[in-house]
Amino acid sequence: MQAHETTRQGQPVPSHAAKILRMNAAELREYLQEEMETNPALEEGKAREPARPSGASRDDLQRLEWLCAGDAQNAAYYREDAAEDGTFGGQETETLYQHLKAQVDFRALSPARGMAVELVLQSLSPNGRLDEPLEELAEQSGTSSTGMQKALQVVQALEPAGVAARDLEECLELQLQRQGERGLPLIIVRRHLDDLAQNRIQQIVLETGATREEVEAACQRVRSLDPKPGAAFGGWERAGAILPEILVEMGEHGPEVVLQEGRVPALRISPFCLELQEEGDPEVQTYLQEKLQQAEDLMRSVELRQRTLYSCTQAIAARQENFFRHGPKGRNWLSYDAIAADLAVHVSTVFNAVHGKYLRCRYGVFPLKYFFD
Repeated sequence: MQAHETTRQGQPVPSHAAKILRMNAAELREYLQEEMETNPALEEGKAREPARPSGASRDDLQRLEWLCAGDAQNAAYYREDAAEDGTFGGQETETLYQHLKAQVDFRALSPARGMAVELVLQSLSPNGRLDEPLEELAEQSGTSSTGMQKALQVVQALEPAGVAARDLEECLELQLQRQGERGLPLIIVRRHLDDLAQNRIQQIVLETGATREEVEAACQRVRSLDPKPGAAFGGWERAGAILPEILVEMGEHGPEVVLQEGRVPALRISPFCLELQEEGDPEVQTYLQEKLQQAEDLMRSVELRQRTLYSCTQAIAARQENFFRHGPKGRNWLSYDAIAADLAVHVSTVFNAVHGKYLRCRYGVFPLKYFFD
């Protein structure tokens, strides 16, 4: 496989491997279809092995890291992803509204209370926040302020904890209360969020009378909370075809990662072209040799993408076991650097592998970057 070309200055120019790594399943399917239409040596065929790779070797990952390191687009990729605030949707994605409404037993509510609850559900932002004043909702529904407050309490009791909060403080407080917290973390949320945001730990120590160790532990507890509990159900990728490529299930020894078969077409070299390449005239042989090389390069790049995606997801799942056991309330914030360190690769490799990829688990469909801070 010709991994790269070289410029006059001797700097590596990335091959298709980096480009293919960054593609999501829908983009890759379209790209491979175009390649099969233009390259007679390449055709779709059944994979010889189940789509459950053993993971990329360190040499494979380091080679891909080397390919990505010289990619001038990496900085642009970072800016692009940081600025993304599209819609996380698709036919396979449960919306926040659907997720919450399925938990409500409307038969146990009076018609007026049920209508008020429905209005609250419809008024939530994609992040799960309730931005509309209760007074306005009460007026719209013809419900009293007290009745609307009780409807709000019904919604705030649903999962994930923190939905239907009116502001950040209430969002975090709802999560702590759901966890049974009544101590220092709750005090920090109610009185010292600005101090926490500015990392004024000593100020919190002085005003609460707690030890520095206690304050630091409580601050870490608050930082672990989710300020946007609805974001898992909408708001990470642009609307379009979402194909979860990864299945994560809880096994006896922790999360188990499986790449979904059929998301990426299995490729093979055309037997007819191989035979023709052996027996054709020299001009045909030269043409087919070039096409065969291109086909082999592409197949290796796709295989490397699959192994890298599998390895990255394994590393994520290992650090997110609480999420896969207990749901979104158990999520830990990750950094790209941490996963890169686990795999001994450059952070851009992880960033490109995570971009646009989705996993399915018992709690729904999530973009991989949902797990990152």
